Amino acid sequence: MTHICPLCGYDTQVETGIASGRVEYDPLLGVTIDGKRLKVRRRCHEIIGALMRAGGRPLSALVLAERMGIAEERTWENNISVLMTMTRRALEQEDIAGAIETIRGYGYRWAMPLCYPDIQDRNGAHDGRYKGAGGR
Repeated sequence: MTHICPLCGYDTQVETGIASGRVEYDPLLGVTIDGKRLKVRRRCHEIIGALMRAGGRPLSALVLAERMGIAEERTWENNISVLMTMTRRALEQEDIAGAIETIRGYGYRWAMPLCYPDIQDRNGAHDGRYKGAGGR
């Protein structure tokens, strides 16, 4: 049985890896860029993972806070804002600017095309199926 989140659409029980250009997210390893782990806080990895798993659909700051378990804190809005700034800055230092787009009045979305590395042919090579940002 799957447990699909009604807000962002990913399976809350089973997460698989996902990639977007040079950026890869693995639920166990976090975010890697060109095979090297991104050096940021764990929660920044969670933000990138949540946005990538949403498949280009926007996620509200509250959904991100709930995903990280900080929605009950009084300062969750400020925490998300600070973490988003840290995440964007880390991506920009790796020459990946514009990956996270702000949807004014709603939240954030991953703006780069996605690739699901677990979709492989029998030789282990990726079969080229990509999902563009926004599910197009």
